[in-house]
Amino acid sequence: MRIVKLIAAKLVVFLLIPMTSYSQVNVMDSLVLVEFYNAANGPTWYNNTNWLQTGVRYWHGIYLDATKTRVVGIGLPNNNLNGVISPLLCQLEKLGGIFLEGNNLTGQIPPCLGYCNFLTQISLDYNNLNGTIPTSLAQTVLQTLNVRGNHFEGEFPDSVMNKQYLTGLRLSNNQFTSITPRVGVLLSGLWVDTNKLTFQHIIPHALNPPYNSFHYSPQDSVLQETDTTVLIGSDLVLDAWVDTCQGNRYRWKKNGTYLTPLPVQNPQLLLSNIQYSDSGIYTCDITNPLAWALTLHRRLIRVKVSGTNDVPPDQAEVSPIRIRYLPGETRLDIRFSFVEPTDIQCGLFDINGRKILRLYEGQVLNEKLNYNLKWLSPGVYVMAARWKDKTLTWKILR
Repeated sequence: MRIVKLIAAKLVVFLLIPMTSYSQVNVMDSLVLVEFYNAANGPTWYNNTNWLQTGVRYWHGIYLDATKTRVVGIGLPNNNLNGVISPLLCQLEKLGGIFLEGNNLTGQIPPCLGYCNFLTQISLDYNNLNGTIPTSLAQTVLQTLNVRGNHFEGEFPDSVMNKQYLTGLRLSNNQFTSITPRVGVLLSGLWVDTNKLTFQHIIPHALNPPYNSFHYSPQDSVLQETDTTVLIGSDLVLDAWVDTCQGNRYRWKKNGTYLTPLPVQNPQLLLSNIQYSDSGIYTCDITNPLAWALTLHRRLIRVKVSGTNDVPPDQAEVSPIRIRYLPGETRLDIRFSFVEPTDIQCGLFDINGRKILRLYEGQVLNEKLNYNLKWLSPGVYVMAARWKDKTLTWKILR
């Protein structure tokens, strides 16, 4: 009697298990999905129907191949996934697509996804992922990569950009600093707006645009925001040089008003014989006709003009930079006297603001430098030194 009851109990349990159970899907695939569920905080998903409760075939967002034994896709967009993308996904040998956009995933894209031989689509838009794009993705048969609205940074890999099968890239709203031109077959669509790109990255794609869509504007502001205090009567060079593109045009603004009627080729603005009226907030709009839709904005330079009597003598700051220049000798002596190692940029500019000599760039403490300016043509020049939030300038007569 006891044996009969035991057999009957097992029969009831068997009948309650769906026809498609864990064992009918590849065991490794099932275990990988369980780990993925745990790593992405599965219990808090908006929809986790049947996960860990029934056969894998019925789990929400899981797609199987025709044999119903191998996982080929994961589609859980806008589903409140938290945590990281489990590297164990790389063990899904037949994985062809990952669609996890609109969640709150953090961390990085697992580099081992490059070993998924059937992976054609990755959609991770609008998460909180960071780091760089793995170069290993170039080993896949990837066709589309969507990573908009994350925190990816650095250079987008050349090898992925020039992947033979790649047709669409959506990289908007990240912090990429470089993308290279596409070689060979054109992309059908490219979205790179709202990154940290300049014209040298945009123009090659603008000259050889994708078949359909190319979005590249706006981009993040360029260069550093600075606060500069200069003495009345001195000279100051403001700089907005961003890249090597010859066609760039620059139009400076002070307190929101343009200083020139049209853009000019010179990236620098020279303020000579500075007066109190030169105090203000300066910025520069940078354009290039080959990428007409984009205007780069230089971050703000706040200029404050100080008179010799503005600060009591016992409170005046002693300059850590001293120069000695005798026109008759054509020799320029520079002495740095900082109390701690300091990064500094020091250059010589002509009257139009063009840098003609890089005197020193790097870290200094107590050092002496000597230059012979005999090779300079007669005229007026400006030596400028910048460190931290300070800028000092000196007029050099040759």
